[in-house]
Amino acid sequence: MAPLDGFRALAMLWVVSLHSYQFMPYTLSLSDEERASYDHMLNSVAMRPVLTGDLGVDIFFILSGYLIMAILTKELAPHVRAGGSNGSSSSNDPSLQEPLINNNSSSMPQRSLAGTVGAFFLRRYLRIMPAYAFAIVFQATAELMSPAGPVCLKYFWRNLLFIQNFFPEGEMCMAWSWSIAVEWQMYMVSPLIVWAALRWPHWAKLQMLAYAAVSIILYMALTPYALGSPDTDTYFELVYAVPYTRMYGYVFGMLLFLVMSERKTAATNDNTAAIEQDDDVPQQPRPASTSRLALVLRVLSIVVIALTCFSAPTQGLQSWGWFVARRVLTRPIFTAAMSYVIYDAIQANLDAYEAFVVRILDSRLLFVLAQVSYSMYLLHPMLGGLYILFGSVPFVPQWLYPVVLILILTGTFALAVLVYFAIEKPMINIGNQKTRPAVAPPTTLPLAV
Repeated sequence: MAPLDGFRALAMLWVVSLHSYQFMPYTLSLSDEERASYDHMLNSVAMRPVLTGDLGVDIFFILSGYLIMAILTKELAPHVRAGGSNGSSSSNDPSLQEPLINNNSSSMPQRSLAGTVGAFFLRRYLRIMPAYAFAIVFQATAELMSPAGPVCLKYFWRNLLFIQNFFPEGEMCMAWSWSIAVEWQMYMVSPLIVWAALRWPHWAKLQMLAYAAVSIILYMALTPYALGSPDTDTYFELVYAVPYTRMYGYVFGMLLFLVMSERKTAATNDNTAAIEQDDDVPQQPRPASTSRLALVLRVLSIVVIALTCFSAPTQGLQSWGWFVARRVLTRPIFTAAMSYVIYDAIQANLDAYEAFVVRILDSRLLFVLAQVSYSMYLLHPMLGGLYILFGSVPFVPQWLYPVVLILILTGTFALAVLVYFAIEKPMINIGNQKTRPAVAPPTTLPLAV
């Protein structure tokens, strides 16, 4: 869906903007006085949306949850209909007579349940790992010139197993790759979550809300402890980069798919009934009460997102209590609000606001950026690191540094395009050809972290 690609591209640009400004103090070789002035500029109200760019990762998780729920619903529903891998029919069970199954499955499974789940993991691995492996090699090579030492040469195996986020940040090859590990760990439990939603569809949305609630409670409970720890890495290692405190965004994405599937089924049933009665089938407007509620939720979500983006992200600008409260509340509230904004943009019957938003998200530029967003996410910190090495050369005048930064970002995009067409896209095609069943589900847009 075009809006999802647009959101993915914007999330990537948001994260890249944050990291670019994080590199600047090091590349400019600022003195203490200059650094204080730089920090004052960076903490200004106008720059606060940039400093909250880490929330872009939460958008990635929402989109990924939506995509994975769509894929696994299509592929696991035939097994639930057929009674699982043993082939015993359960079609007489009233709890299984739900649109989520009936509208998202073929009549019989194309392979065993184990084969279906295995094919899902293989496709995900082929989607993520080839470009990831290239980035690891690239980073390991660059580290040979770094005074910090070859971290990737020592710890790359953790990345290959997607477990690097369970180790100290200083021992992580490509520290920003924690989100890739978290996403893979969420993939690991996704078949079970989707199976339960399909098996007990009346309780599917309640199941998702329960999973999200547990994750949010853990996030809120652990954040004050981690921020109060004398070890500054505790928050990253205990809260920020682990799946159990970040899964609620992913589950919100799954819940979005459930709601959209339910709405689509209801509309299809209404149209079918009208056709059987030889009536015209006009596009039905939303009821007035629903429109008013949607307007309230839309405005509330936009206000919450705006307040989140412009809130002070650093402790120095606020009391300790407000700093902790902001960390505890901001991310879950932002993720919930953004989930509704995404839901608002993928409606079937668009009002003027939604049509305007979709027109922006459907732009060709955002589509292109979305396709290479995964490679750009992987590569941009490395090229920023090369910028740091370049900035340490004494004969380069400081006025050239912004120019070099622009060139580095442009180079990141060019390299990402090359990696996408040379590595990502061929491996995606191979994965689809080797693991898709004979009757393939409708094509869904690939979404990387």
